[in-house]
Amino acid sequence: LIEQYPEILKEDPELKHRYEDARRHFDAAEMYCQKAAVAETRDQRMAQYVSAVEMCSDHPTARNKLREQPPQGPADPIGRIGEKNFLLKFEPPADSANVTYCIYRERNSLPSNITEDTRPIAEIPSTSFNDRTVEPGVEYYYSVYSKRWGVLSREGAHIGPIMILSEVEN
Repeated sequence: LIEQYPEILKEDPELKHRYEDARRHFDAAEMYCQKAAVAETRDQRMAQYVSAVEMCSDHPTARNKLREQPPQGPADPIGRIGEKNFLLKFEPPADSANVTYCIYRERNSLPSNITEDTRPIAEIPSTSFNDRTVEPGVEYYYSVYSKRWGVLSREGAHIGPIMILSEVEN
């Protein structure tokens, strides 16, 4: 676009500033990827790719390399139904450094087609989640995935159906 419409950046200073800032971040991430290419060990390589993603979260090379090493998924979900809430707990993966957990919920079936672009109902740093938005009489299914550096685990932990029952007052 810049080559085809060079005047666009001249006409919009805010867009020009954003473009230059994005370009600086991309170039810095590219430098980390080049360092990763010559790193001696796998850990050193991964550290460089992590630094690249921290500079530019959508750098294609760094993201692809990190996707090759996704985090392990959580395991053994258990739940406890309260009067107006559902408490979900699960076991963390063996390597849980820098991991957060994405909670997905669906009515009447397990959440399907979970990708990095799917929006979770919550992303949490701990291994328990208290859902206070459940409606009585509705079947819910939950899936929990680990997330590290923007990359989801390939496998998730699943639980359901759960249903909260309550007395009818009116």
